[in-house]
Amino acid sequence: MISFPVVKHFAEQVTISVEDFEDKLVWRKSNTGEISFKEAFLFKYGVGQNVKWAKSLWSLDIPPSQSLAIWRIMHNIVPKDEMLQSRGISIPSMCSSCNI
Repeated sequence: MISFPVVKHFAEQVTISVEDFEDKLVWRKSNTGEISFKEAFLFKYGVGQNVKWAKSLWSLDIPPSQSLAIWRIMHNIVPKDEMLQSRGISIPSMCSSCNI
């Protein structure tokens, strides 16, 4: 213990009970010490984003395919021409009127 003063310091703070108790797992993030599915989910994934526009975009009045298209545009992850062509979708990449 002389070689490891930090370990010695921590070891001196540990109290070993002389009574015989069975070990118990305790979830420190809850008040009761027990874990629920909700607490585990929030620990793993955290609280989601709360954005005001999401409810209007993902509403029952808008078809999911259109909501997904708008969501992709907003996050700048619209499939490029090469990706669409590899999926068998042919979209002209140039306007035939203005060549842009």
